[in-house]
Amino acid sequence: KGPNGLTPNVFVFNAVLSCCERSKQWDLALELFDYMPKLSLEPDLVTLNTVISACAKGAKWEKALEILSYMRETVKPDNFSYNSAIAACAAASGESYSAFQKSQELLDEMRRRGLQPDKFSYSSAIKACTRTRNSDKALQLLKQMEETEVEADVVVLTAVMDACATTGLWKECIHLLDKMRALNISPNERTYRAAIAACGKGGQWQRALDLLASM
Repeated sequence: KGPNGLTPNVFVFNAVLSCCERSKQWDLALELFDYMPKLSLEPDLVTLNTVISACAKGAKWEKALEILSYMRETVKPDNFSYNSAIAACAAASGESYSAFQKSQELLDEMRRRGLQPDKFSYSSAIKACTRTRNSDKALQLLKQMEETEVEADVVVLTAVMDACATTGLWKECIHLLDKMRALNISPNERTYRAAIAACGKGGQWQRALDLLASM
């Protein structure tokens, strides 16, 4: 109990955990989560999702997977749970290939559990491809989105272009830029930066200048 004789319940903890998550205080969020059993408090879906999201912001992918594993045995994970776990793995993919592999495996696991990956799921998985310079996989994921009728937005398409830029796939980037215009999706500065970077890596300096002039 606190100095006023009150014992915080799970809703109070969730509110504090949310503050930690928004402030990127993943370590404090984990400390609070570990403290809950001492007060005989059972974490609910909101608790667990918030902690995984906090781990994602700290690129603590292994800890995020631990929480997700705990959820499989207690509270049924939802799209937010998986999306946050994928984001955590994606954030660490540049330093750990295992994290990249796990980000892709989680997409498949979602489907097996009857959950439909959404644009947030794919966006994070594609960002993992960028960090590992796996442009082919990024393009495969975009194709999966189209086949399952998940609508891509500027964030997803730019993420694919970022991945393509790492390996100099300038033709694919130009195609995606044209695709965005055809879908009435407005490219942003990052979109053009990815396309220009791809052209640069592919030795297409004139196309890079054309893109710059068209912004």
